[in-house]
This record gives sequence, C-alpha cells and structure tokens, in this order.
Amino acid sequence: ETVDLIREADLGRLQNRRVAQEFAQWLDVSRRPINSYNEEEWAALVQQRILVGVPNAGPLDVDPNEDDTEGGVAVAIFGIICIAASSLFYQVW
Repeated sequence: ETVDLIREADLGRLQNRRVAQEFAQWLDVSRRPINSYNEEEWAALVQQRILVGVPNAGPLDVDPNEDDTEGGVAVAIFGIICIAASSLFYQVW
C-alpha cells in the first residue's frame, strides 16, 4: 500500500477538495502511528500537510455542490398540503 497523495500534497499539486478531505480522513483514522503522536497532534499534522494548500478544503468552507432549492421545494409542498387539509376541514363544517 502506497500513499502517493502525500507527496502530491507536499508539492502543492493536490487541488481536488473532495479527494483531499477523504484522504485526510483516511490518514487520520487508519494510518495514525500508535505511539508517535497523540490524536490532536496527528490531526493537526494531517491537516497541515494535506488540506492547507487545497482550495475550499477548510473546515468552514461550504460544499458548492449543495442545492439550496431543495429546502424551498419542501416548504412549498408542505404549504400546499396544509392549505389542502385546511380547505377540506372547513368544507366539512
């Protein structure tokens, strides 16, 4: 098993945010040395070497692929259902 992406990240050639985040997570969980580092030191080292040079890979960056219209559609459908239920209720009375 080789870890070629570390070299790519060190050279600043790792530019894919998703790949960098998944790789950093894998390193943090699966490849942490047992006695060399504690959890916080290892996580900081992984973040510094892998995620620092990658655009939009910071902890506060929002995924640009998320679609904001999903919430609006859900609210619209909920409103239509409420109006239909109210009109049915008041027709019965």
